[in-house]
Amino acid sequence: MSSFIVSYELNSEQSDCTELHNRIKSYIAYYHCLNCTWIIKSEFSVEQIREHLLAALHKNDRLLVAKIQA
Repeated sequence: MSSFIVSYELNSEQSDCTELHNRIKSYIAYYHCLNCTWIIKSEFSVEQIREHLLAALHKNDRLLVAKIQA
Protein backbone atom coordinates (compact mmCIF):
# COMPACT_ATOMS: atom_id res chain seq x y z
CA MET A 1 0.00 0.00 0.00
CA SER A 2 1.30 3.44 -0.92
CA SER A 3 0.62 7.03 0.09
CA PHE A 4 -0.40 9.69 -2.42
CA ILE A 5 -0.88 13.43 -2.35
CA VAL A 6 -4.04 14.69 -4.06
CA SER A 7 -4.47 18.38 -4.79
CA TYR A 8 -7.14 20.07 -6.87
CA GLU A 9 -8.27 23.45 -8.15
CA LEU A 10 -11.90 24.04 -9.05
CA ASN A 11 -12.17 26.52 -11.95
CA SER A 12 -15.74 26.02 -13.10
CA GLU A 13 -18.74 27.79 -11.57
CA GLN A 14 -20.60 24.47 -11.65
CA SER A 15 -17.84 22.71 -9.70
CA ASP A 16 -18.82 21.18 -6.39
CA CYS A 17 -16.25 19.34 -4.32
CA THR A 18 -18.82 17.07 -2.59
CA GLU A 19 -18.52 14.19 -5.07
CA LEU A 20 -14.74 14.58 -5.22
CA HIS A 21 -14.50 14.48 -1.41
CA ASN A 22 -16.71 11.38 -1.28
CA ARG A 23 -14.43 9.67 -3.81
CA ILE A 24 -11.31 10.64 -1.83
CA LYS A 25 -12.91 9.31 1.38
CA SER A 26 -13.53 5.96 -0.32
CA TYR A 27 -9.82 5.10 -0.10
CA ILE A 28 -8.34 3.01 2.73
CA ALA A 29 -7.15 6.07 4.67
CA TYR A 30 -7.26 9.80 4.03
CA TYR A 31 -6.17 13.03 5.68
CA HIS A 32 -7.43 16.49 4.66
CA CYS A 33 -4.23 18.45 5.34
CA LEU A 34 -4.85 21.73 3.46
CA ASN A 35 -7.85 23.45 1.87
CA CYS A 36 -7.61 21.60 -1.47
CA THR A 37 -4.99 18.98 -0.60
CA TRP A 38 -5.39 15.48 0.80
CA ILE A 39 -3.09 12.56 1.57
CA ILE A 40 -4.54 9.13 0.87
CA LYS A 41 -3.43 5.50 1.15
CA SER A 42 -4.33 3.12 -1.63
CA GLU A 43 -3.34 -0.08 -3.37
CA PHE A 44 -4.18 1.52 -6.74
CA SER A 45 -1.70 3.22 -9.09
CA VAL A 46 -1.41 6.98 -9.65
CA GLU A 47 -3.15 6.56 -13.00
CA GLN A 48 -6.06 4.61 -11.51
CA ILE A 49 -6.56 7.14 -8.72
CA ARG A 50 -6.38 10.05 -11.16
CA GLU A 51 -9.01 8.52 -13.45
CA HIS A 52 -11.30 7.76 -10.50
CA LEU A 53 -11.09 11.32 -9.19
CA LEU A 54 -11.23 13.06 -12.58
CA ALA A 55 -14.71 11.62 -13.08
CA ALA A 56 -15.92 13.97 -10.32
CA LEU A 57 -14.44 17.12 -11.90
CA HIS A 58 -15.32 19.43 -14.78
CA LYS A 59 -12.94 19.73 -17.72
CA ASN A 60 -11.60 23.15 -16.59
CA ASP A 61 -10.77 21.91 -13.07
CA ARG A 62 -7.25 20.77 -12.26
CA LEU A 63 -6.03 17.71 -10.41
CA LEU A 64 -2.64 16.55 -9.17
CA VAL A 65 -2.05 13.02 -7.92
CA ALA A 66 1.49 12.03 -6.94
CA LYS A 67 2.96 9.07 -5.09
CA ILE A 68 4.77 9.96 -1.87
CA GLN A 69 8.07 8.15 -1.50
CA ALA A 70 10.31 8.31 1.55
